[in-house]
Amino acid sequence: MATDPLAARTVTALTEGSASMPPVGRERFIADVVVTCDEADAVHGPGVVDMEDGRICWVGPKADAPKACTTMSVNDIGGLLMPGLVNSHCHTPMTLVRGVGDGLPLQRWLTEAMWPREGRMTSEDAWWGMTLGSAEMLQRGVTTTCEMYLFEESVVDAAHQSGARLVMTPVVISESSRGFQDRITDLVEFHARHHDPAGRTSVGIAAHSAYDLGVGPVVELAELARSLDATLHLHLAETQKESAVLEERFDRSITRILHDHGVFGGRVLAAHCVWVDSADIELMAEDDVAVAHCPVSNMKLGAGIAPLVDLRAA
Repeated sequence: MATDPLAARTVTALTEGSASMPPVGRERFIADVVVTCDEADAVHGPGVVDMEDGRICWVGPKADAPKACTTMSVNDIGGLLMPGLVNSHCHTPMTLVRGVGDGLPLQRWLTEAMWPREGRMTSEDAWWGMTLGSAEMLQRGVTTTCEMYLFEESVVDAAHQSGARLVMTPVVISESSRGFQDRITDLVEFHARHHDPAGRTSVGIAAHSAYDLGVGPVVELAELARSLDATLHLHLAETQKESAVLEERFDRSITRILHDHGVFGGRVLAAHCVWVDSADIELMAEDDVAVAHCPVSNMKLGAGIAPLVDLRAA
């Protein structure tokens, strides 16, 4: 799991009722250990983090901290203070159906357990699922999540209420009540409303997968993401057989298919990447594709283990 470059003021904001975390002037947090996760991997013990209007303005050893002004709130919290963790691939509203379909392989889990239930979900259901998931993540120090889901307005609102940071990538799937072109219009308008990289919400584009949508629609979504200077988020090589039809048709791996069609030409976040070989990894490295390898999900569904050492080495 990655780390958020901004430290979390608290991991219990939602459960304690201060969800929106408005600016509060100048604050100082003193901890036994401050882990910065900066380029030098600096660790300060004891350390200080100063904030002004909700943003970090100074980090360093307690002995070197600037003199606290009379209006500064000083909090000696002890313990460990570090940047928040980042959940780099999630479908958080699915907390509402947690445990359903346990033991099923991916395709049966999707088609028999998940999609029929998600087809009955409402925007309010998604809001509550995201709210529950946000509370659980914040309690465990996860302050940022990258979401691939429908009901994107509800997901954004729930994340905003919780005080979490959000990368929202509204997903395009084949089983949708919206036509493909209508959905693209939705995405463009949603991006215009909510994309705010300087704030707590940024917006990307999610293509569920090539095996679900087909190669052509994924290419079109990749082009859309590039036109918006947004991240393209998709599932890739999660299971060994999911893309067998496409791989037989094109006589190459799904990773090579997408590479050859220019899908990896922009900023791309590929989820799972369990069944990629050395040639696939070389292509992904060439295109600077980011990977969220999702070990817990892969174990739950018996998908396999991503070649993480090789991916990192590339």
